[in-house]
Amino acid sequence: MEAESARMVRPGAGTVNLRGAGADPGGGWVVLALGSNLGDRARHLEAARRGLYAGGFRWILASPPEQTAPLPGSAPGQGPYLNQLLAARRAGLGLDPAGLLALGQALEQAAGRRRETEERWGPRPLDVDLVLFGDLVLDGPGLSVPHPRFTERPFVTGPLLAWWPGLRDPRTGAPLRAGVPV
Repeated sequence: MEAESARMVRPGAGTVNLRGAGADPGGGWVVLALGSNLGDRARHLEAARRGLYAGGFRWILASPPEQTAPLPGSAPGQGPYLNQLLAARRAGLGLDPAGLLALGQALEQAAGRRRETEERWGPRPLDVDLVLFGDLVLDGPGLSVPHPRFTERPFVTGPLLAWWPGLRDPRTGAPLRAGVPV
């Protein structure tokens, strides 16, 4: 067994698990992506993990924090991001997509993010994105599930495929491939 990649998760403590999601190809899971490129990035992610757990997002899978360059098209001159994925079982979650979005935005604001004054795709102390909510496909004002660009982000697709190798994009039905848009 790969000891490093199969560690058990202690939610909120920063330990990670790259495996263990089982054969479920993601349909019973809700996945969030965290990112930070301002201030103490690791501390922002830790506060988000704790806040999400306390707010009802009982995550049990967490990818290792990964440093990434800003995505193409991002505002120029910003530093690298620290990104991480968290996953919780959909059953018993107690949060709908809108409630999860509100929780994430409250944590962003607590970290110092000010959406009303920030530059689009600019630097931020914390970003919390709803990546997947089981197999749900939702397009509404201010909320799209799955996240519209999740297939373009290797820091998202890599952990997703480590957890669920047969995962398909709920929107298109296409098999997910690491780092490759579907």
